[in-house]
Amino acid sequence: MLHRSIKRCSQILTEQTPGLVRRCSSAGQVSHKRLDGKVAIITGAAGAVGSVTAKVFADHGANVIVTDINDEAGEKVAQAISQNAVYRHCDVSKESHVAGVVDYAVKEFGKLDILHCNAGRLPAPVDFQTLDMEQYDRATGVLFRAVVLGIKHAARVMVPQKQGSILITASSLSLCVDPGVSLLYNLNKTNLVGLTKIAAGHLGSHGIRVNAVAPGPIPTEMSLDWAKNTGVAQTMDEFKQWLEAKSPLLGKLCTERDIANGALFLCSDESRYVNGHVLAVSAGYHNLVKH
Repeated sequence: MLHRSIKRCSQILTEQTPGLVRRCSSAGQVSHKRLDGKVAIITGAAGAVGSVTAKVFADHGANVIVTDINDEAGEKVAQAISQNAVYRHCDVSKESHVAGVVDYAVKEFGKLDILHCNAGRLPAPVDFQTLDMEQYDRATGVLFRAVVLGIKHAARVMVPQKQGSILITASSLSLCVDPGVSLLYNLNKTNLVGLTKIAAGHLGSHGIRVNAVAPGPIPTEMSLDWAKNTGVAQTMDEFKQWLEAKSPLLGKLCTERDIANGALFLCSDESRYVNGHVLAVSAGYHNLVKH
């Protein structure tokens, strides 16, 4: 009876997650290639979170197109991943660049399964009273408009395929308000939640899922710049100590791998019935944020 139950569970797993390849190691342990054969574009992949996500996707069998505006760093990421990755320059604020990298994926690999809109920036602190609209346009161009462009051109090739997964990097600040953080960052990241739901509603009937991952505070060079500008910390060690003190999970910091694992789930066939969802990888930070 137990044997039949295990066999049936294995059959269900294979039927319902067709992209899952199970392989046995020499120790007899089963490992999962959760993105086997899939083609993925990751924007902002030269950064801390993007580079780790690219490596995780490649480790799980995906062919990864690493994109960024930092060519030197982007090339290094692709080279470190080796045969499963290639680098392409892409300024996500320019539609021709976004369209071009999508076309490249189809030309080189014959399809596009995953678009991970991960590129971003942390605008300087401003307030509503003195908000410069040119500064607003620049921030929105990268943090919001670029994601719309990504969805547009991914949908252009995914709709005929009748399948695809689009993942947006939002933020725990998409789910709460923290006046201590950049207004323009908080504003645009919040708007991504609505965009995720609307895109999911419009594209779901074509077999395309749209979700978002919302990272909690994480010690990266970009966030360290914010810490320095606001007087929170001047070194990475000081910043990590400050984040540990704020963490809802005692003594634990959010890491790039935590975010990458969330992205992996949302882009894999294991989340085949998840659409329009915002996955907070924040230890509940957005529920407990203190000002």
